Amino acid sequence: MGKGLEDYEDVKTGAPRKRKGPEGKGRYLLLVLLLFVIWGNSFLAIDALLAQPGTSGPFQWGELVVARFLPVMLLCLSYCLGFRFHESLALLRRHGLRLLIMGLLSVEGYNCFLYYGQQHGIAPSIAALTISLNPLFMMALGSIILGEIITSRQWLGFFISLGGLVLVSLGKGGGGVTYPLLVAVTALAPLSWVFYSILGKPIHEEGSPLLATFLSLILGSLPLFLGLSPGLLGKAWGMSLGQWGLLGFLSILCTVVGFALWNWLLKHLPASTVGFTVFLNPPLATLFSYLFLGKIPAALQILGGAVLLTGIFLALTGKQREPSPLAAGTPQFHPQKEPS
Repeated sequence: MGKGLEDYEDVKTGAPRKRKGPEGKGRYLLLVLLLFVIWGNSFLAIDALLAQPGTSGPFQWGELVVARFLPVMLLCLSYCLGFRFHESLALLRRHGLRLLIMGLLSVEGYNCFLYYGQQHGIAPSIAALTISLNPLFMMALGSIILGEIITSRQWLGFFISLGGLVLVSLGKGGGGVTYPLLVAVTALAPLSWVFYSILGKPIHEEGSPLLATFLSLILGSLPLFLGLSPGLLGKAWGMSLGQWGLLGFLSILCTVVGFALWNWLLKHLPASTVGFTVFLNPPLATLFSYLFLGKIPAALQILGGAVLLTGIFLALTGKQREPSPLAAGTPQFHPQKEPS
């Protein structure tokens, strides 16, 4: 794993190496599609592992965060200790507190909001749709925190998208005020991710984005040891082989491999090109929900999704008064640019 991850950045300096990959962008875009096939299915895996009425999912939402990210922490720790020990210590000395806050936002913040929403009734396709708010939150906070210039067209797209989210939240009949509140809670997941991305921007410009991401995952996962209990271990012991496969899919493919692949793609394609691909999440998640679960969103939710994506397209296209690295991508990953 170490060799593959290091072939796009210098081990000592973290600087990009000369690209040796295929010259055509088509091959890279195929990798983007592969990545979002993985991430589009992550919402279904989460849904299957959460304890909900009529399902055999073993975990409560907080337990799933623990079960997913403790293995991630061990893998990242092995990489940092085995391949990048001295660089890791140096980065922790310079940015330890910032990396800790980033980890808490990306592990506990993002995933607790997302899992809570899904366990209490937010469908995988709707959860994927709320994650598409990443670039809009990035745009708004980039203006407030970093002083970036936002055009009237972008603000118009922002408010159109919020209107679409309201339609989505009203699309499930019989839920009263509960379902819109659940949609609002789930939408806090991409907001957590955006704060995480903005905090990480100076670190990524300074050195290795891969190493910073792994260190933030390690630090953010450390508090999860408090969630280990005999009850949680008993649930894990009683899982079926298929459920273990889903948990491994979330931990290894969606997190460790997915984040590394995203970061590698950003070395070969413009951030704006890769950033727009986050909008593959909602249609792919909807498609997989239909193929594997036979679920189709309500008509008002489909309409709201279309309005939301239209607003995002309006906000992220057209001329900008000043180039903005934050508004160009979604979750500004370096590898902080989504997730799942």
